[in-house]
Amino acid sequence: MKLQDKYPYDSAIWGLENRYITIGNDSFFINNSAVVAKDHTITTGHTYILVNHSENGQETTQMVKLVDVYCDNVYINLVLCNVGNHDSFSIQLNVRNVNHCPWLLIDVKYFQAEIDRLRIKMYCGC
Repeated sequence: MKLQDKYPYDSAIWGLENRYITIGNDSFFINNSAVVAKDHTITTGHTYILVNHSENGQETTQMVKLVDVYCDNVYINLVLCNVGNHDSFSIQLNVRNVNHCPWLLIDVKYFQAEIDRLRIKMYCGC
């Protein structure tokens, strides 16, 4: 059972506002700069880098797998599992407050593809 089944939300409004759209059974479009992935789409089971920014200026980075995503009409909730110690936890994204997000979720494959693209661009001099 997916967590979204427990939290009904108005998918039409969120989709029309281009904020959050479920794609199939395991992918999610989240239109926010805190999600760094191709087309802002993340998929359960994939590996991501989670960068947390604390209020005292410290940053922590960890490798995580996406377990589930659900919307409760206020927040988009991401359930993650730490790759190293297998601890599960969740983070929230308030898409209406785009000025503040204490974390950044980066798709590892997308990040590597961007690095490769920049390397090729530098090598070719274009």
